[in-house]
Amino acid sequence: MALTVIPQFLQLTNRPCLMLGDNQEAITKGRVLMEAGAELRVMAADPKRWPSDLAQQITWISGPLQPQQLDDVWLVVSTLEEKSINQQLFSLCQARHIFLNTVDQPQFCSFIWPAVVKKPPFIIAISTAGRGPALAGWLRRKLERELPDNLGELANWFAHWRKKTAPSFSTLQQRGKFWRDLFDAGLLDIYLSGRVNRAEKRIKKALKKKKR
Repeated sequence: MALTVIPQFLQLTNRPCLMLGDNQEAITKGRVLMEAGAELRVMAADPKRWPSDLAQQITWISGPLQPQQLDDVWLVVSTLEEKSINQQLFSLCQARHIFLNTVDQPQFCSFIWPAVVKKPPFIIAISTAGRGPALAGWLRRKLERELPDNLGELANWFAHWRKKTAPSFSTLQQRGKFWRDLFDAGLLDIYLSGRVNRAEKRIKKALKKKKR
């Protein structure tokens, strides 16, 4: 089956993003955007529904939405149920090349908000391309239960050894093959099982073999 959407991770630090709504969905997604460093602007019928810790950092916009309020916005999320408003918003965003997500109304979406598994620094995004967000949520919960808790430690450990071994390779392709071979041979399983010294011996042995 051909891809209908392409998964990417956005850098939104200090970039204006607009959220429409005052329900829990808006608050949850708004918090994610702010954690990512976005400058969050919110248009809400009842701003008091937003938690005070977020409300103090939000730029509030009075409705109804005017086209010029989108001029410097990078990304828009609408949690409104009114299809007529979302359809108008979709047209405005299309004209300005702004990505838009409308909750539970995929016909007005130019990007899909995925279910996310967070095991810092690992981020896993899951989507059904709009066919079943609840299924994506189910898979997210399953992965959260099954993935090891020490993935963050693994990432730091690997970053150390990646940097340490980099001078041994003249090309990116050589370095990539070196690590793929080690991974295929079970290096990461050894580390995650707590046998760190054995994993490091595997790396050193593979480096010596390469230099012969």
